[in-house]
Amino acid sequence: MTEKMEMELSVLSVIKKYNVLTYNQVIGFFPGEEKAAGRALAALKNKRRVFIDDFIVALTGEGYSNYDTGTMSAIWVLLDFMKHRLVQDHFLAQKEEFPVRIVFISNSEMYDILYIGQEDIKIVNGIFSRRADSGCKHIVIVTEPDLLLDIELSEITLCCMVNGEGRVNYYEQN
Repeated sequence: MTEKMEMELSVLSVIKKYNVLTYNQVIGFFPGEEKAAGRALAALKNKRRVFIDDFIVALTGEGYSNYDTGTMSAIWVLLDFMKHRLVQDHFLAQKEEFPVRIVFISNSEMYDILYIGQEDIKIVNGIFSRRADSGCKHIVIVTEPDLLLDIELSEITLCCMVNGEGRVNYYEQN
């Protein structure tokens, strides 16, 4: 298998894992290989294996219906985390794991990335107050910094917000 084909398969694997991403998120999974990943995306588009529109990448034209702000924000946080620490594996959380969007393993420790808006606070606090401590470290994305005061979670490792361009801003938790 050629390097070009390997890159196409790797890029396709990331898209299959998350269903829909931005163009820059796909490229972000391949640090140091951004140009090769971009060429792989173009080749996959030409082969009609992926759809790219307005910088959104999906497996099918209907894949855009899977676009979710919380998941997109969680992908940005994962990519930012990967700049600083090795991530052995990562995957999309199941719908039943709400508000968890992504689960990943780094240095043999399990992390999850939660996206919490104002309307989610009561649900989140209720769900997590009933769960036994799983040993999983939580990275919490909020839509407003003031929400951090209302979240009742143990094992919060990081708190942050993500802007529309994917920039992650971290906050100190009290």
